[in-house]
Amino acid sequence: MRLGGKIVLQVAGLFVLYYIGSKLQEWSGLPVPGSILGLLLLLTLLLTGVLPAGWVDHGAGFMLAYLPLFFVPVTVGIIEYPVLLSGTGIVMIIMTITGTWLTMFVAGFTSEKLSKKGGA
Repeated sequence: MRLGGKIVLQVAGLFVLYYIGSKLQEWSGLPVPGSILGLLLLLTLLLTGVLPAGWVDHGAGFMLAYLPLFFVPVTVGIIEYPVLLSGTGIVMIIMTITGTWLTMFVAGFTSEKLSKKGGA
């Protein structure tokens, strides 16, 4: 299969996991976003070996390559409307930095564990 078709199928598969997570959240009423449940489902499938990483690597890489584009509108909004941050700006900045640090730590820790488990 050509790489373009593979990417489309893998992105579609990731979307299906997102959709399942969203429906699971609607059905169960859990106070967790459906997208997070979809990611947890993906993590479970990868860790158990039910879904080999090779079945999602190109699609995930494609989506990650364009991820920075989603931050541009947010940055422009902050620059255009600084008054929105005047009251709670410092708190939001601290929360953003803390959340980013925690995300990088958890992602690094998880990928390190997975690479040791996979023998890479």
